[in-house]
Amino acid sequence: MYISKNYGFSFSAQKSDIELNSFLSSLVGVNVEFSIKSGNIRRIILDSDDKFFYGVVITIKNQKRFASLVSDKGEMKVKISELADLEKIAEFNFLVVNKLNGFGLYQYHYGACTLPNFASMITSLYRRKLEQKRKVELDVLAEDAPQKQIKAVNSRFFHGLAFEMLVQSRDIEKVLAKYKEIRSFKYEIASVEAYLSDDSPLHGLVAKARHDVRFDSSVDSSLIIKGIQNMMSTVKEKTARIEVLDDQDEPVSVKIMDVPVNYGEMAYDDFILGLMTFDPKELRGCSLVKALKDKCETEYAHVFSKKVVE
Repeated sequence: MYISKNYGFSFSAQKSDIELNSFLSSLVGVNVEFSIKSGNIRRIILDSDDKFFYGVVITIKNQKRFASLVSDKGEMKVKISELADLEKIAEFNFLVVNKLNGFGLYQYHYGACTLPNFASMITSLYRRKLEQKRKVELDVLAEDAPQKQIKAVNSRFFHGLAFEMLVQSRDIEKVLAKYKEIRSFKYEIASVEAYLSDDSPLHGLVAKARHDVRFDSSVDSSLIIKGIQNMMSTVKEKTARIEVLDDQDEPVSVKIMDVPVNYGEMAYDDFILGLMTFDPKELRGCSLVKALKDKCETEYAHVFSKKVVE
């Protein structure tokens, strides 16, 4: 049976030059559309209120025929149906993002847009706006501006929008096994003294130590996953981030937290019934969106409605 699942994620623009809420606000009411390799089209619609951004990703499929099974005198036969000229098969993903902290929930079902693909579209839009702003600032510089001044402007626009999936430590093996490559592992250790040797001049002086381990691409990923799993008990909670590469060669950052990997699910038939309340001009009124917002504000408020200090 098909089911629709809710996945947690976060966006952060702390290291970048365009504030997250300002960027997402600029997309509200704008027709955002992406063409993908399959010939399908993805459209993003955003809405907002004082506390949340609300969104839907609509995948419009380039498909004119579909098959179904029908009973003909007690025998099952395949029926091929043609879509009318103005009809399109579409899949829907609903989402909410809390303005307070950039954390959100994303609703996914089989055949629709995956969370990493949605994030790739949003981060690429952010990068475009970042490049536009960088170009404007460089254009106002004098022609003989010193390289130091040019470098200072470029450095401000180096970091883009950071995206992370929220994953529970016990689900590491299941989640990471889906990715093409594991690139790096960033974390803080829970007890610095236990990992510093007597020969280290910093022994006893360090309150915390951050590590950034990068992996050789020739190493079997199963060995890397096992190694990460085995050391999670010594890693400081909420500091673990794993950079991976998906099947589309898009980099994805996976954030390890003591939270559920799946924030609830529903039968696909119930999802379709909820879809009947969807109005692209009044996204906040859709029952599926309201359900996501309720989870953020009540059931999982400790994750999605708390101010985050990095």
